[in-house]
Amino acid sequence: MNDIDCLKEYCPITLEDQELINHYLALTDYRLSRYNFLNLWMYQKWLPVHYYQKDDILLLSTFYKHHYFSYMPLCKKEKLKEAFTLVESLYSECGLPFIYAGFENDIADMILDRHPDFEKKAYPSSFDYIYDIKRFQNFSGKKLQKKRNHLNAFYNNYPDFVYQNINEGNLNEIKKFCEKWYSKHEGTFLEHDKEANFSVLDAFFKLNVKGGCLLINGEIKAFIITSLQNNDTMQVNIEKADESYRGIYQALLKEFLRDNYLEAKFMNREDDLGLENLRKAKRSYYPEIILENYRICQKDHHADYQGEI
Repeated sequence: MNDIDCLKEYCPITLEDQELINHYLALTDYRLSRYNFLNLWMYQKWLPVHYYQKDDILLLSTFYKHHYFSYMPLCKKEKLKEAFTLVESLYSECGLPFIYAGFENDIADMILDRHPDFEKKAYPSSFDYIYDIKRFQNFSGKKLQKKRNHLNAFYNNYPDFVYQNINEGNLNEIKKFCEKWYSKHEGTFLEHDKEANFSVLDAFFKLNVKGGCLLINGEIKAFIITSLQNNDTMQVNIEKADESYRGIYQALLKEFLRDNYLEAKFMNREDDLGLENLRKAKRSYYPEIILENYRICQKDHHADYQGEI
């Protein structure tokens, strides 16, 4: 997994593993955004995730800042105890401490039952925002009055806008827009995000994803790429827009959802990265669920990694 010769049984996730990973994801009912093939794969150069498969269990592990972390196993719930035993056997062979990351609350408590001396710690910057998808299909209700005002302003100011699904004819223009978007936004995470986003755009037609874009005066001004999280939840993996057009984000979502994910109940718009402006924006849409994300390990292994994993 890195320069340390350890956990050699684990293999790096590649694009060719999409069907395999999705098979195991379908055995679970996880809603945290990392449990999605696109998120596991697209950030591989920054946060490489490896997997180990045995029988009806698939384990996920990553290495970050000198520590190995084990994610929630991908298996049926009745196999979780067996999966944890397998994780701990593999880690023990390497002399590694058990550090579990990216756990939902009920699964985290299963680890505490196994290890009463461990501590469960929440990482708010990694909490996911999950919404009733109908909020974005119609923007109705008193709570979304301000969002609806932005949406109506977009429709009034840009009546000739065009919505398109991502296709071979517009993909290159979307890449050009994406490059321009990143040239106007800076930050360490955005460097990783840019690399990941272009990985997705380059492999778009090989991935099990959906996407759309908005054009104003014939030019791409916003695009979105999404995937299915589980049976009733879709996830927004990438969402970029030219913020100088009032209401463009609201219009992008409404137009995209007009013909996509009509059977879904929820939308996961991922976490806020610990950024106050992003947290305020996500909360302003009144999420149905703010899904907590836990790390479980011995107390002296709770180093603060800004919720990045």
